[in-house]
Amino acid sequence: MLSKGVLKLKGKGFIKLRITGQDLNLEQINKELSQQLSLTYRKGDTYTPKFGDKQPIIYKEDCWLFDVEKQEDETIEATVYRFLTKFEKSKEYINKLSQKAELTLWVSVYPDNEQSNIHLENKTLKLLADFGLVVDFDIMFLKDFYDGTYNQ
Repeated sequence: MLSKGVLKLKGKGFIKLRITGQDLNLEQINKELSQQLSLTYRKGDTYTPKFGDKQPIIYKEDCWLFDVEKQEDETIEATVYRFLTKFEKSKEYINKLSQKAELTLWVSVYPDNEQSNIHLENKTLKLLADFGLVVDFDIMFLKDFYDGTYNQ
């Protein structure tokens, strides 16, 4: 008989909540979500990438980003759940914000091996539904994500 288990990926990873849109009130978002943000920028700010032709990118929208790092002994599921529980008190605000801004739950994992599995349990799916978040698992070049062209 096969035993049921959850794959623990060796390697690094991050779970990020990225909020983007026009004329975002970043101070209000910061206050409502009560997290130490990882990155913020405004429309018109520039970023010079560390790769490629290093041409400066001019952001076309405002952005608020928060992330947590995957612990080595954690499953992806456990990291996503731990991340989402940081926002439980802000569910209503996040749900309302998702009506006027783009909220992306970004799961970024860099496994030591080439085979991976993403497993989300019902408790995590419930939190995602409570927040009004849609989950997309995309494979993309990081450059496309950072310069905002991943939806094109």
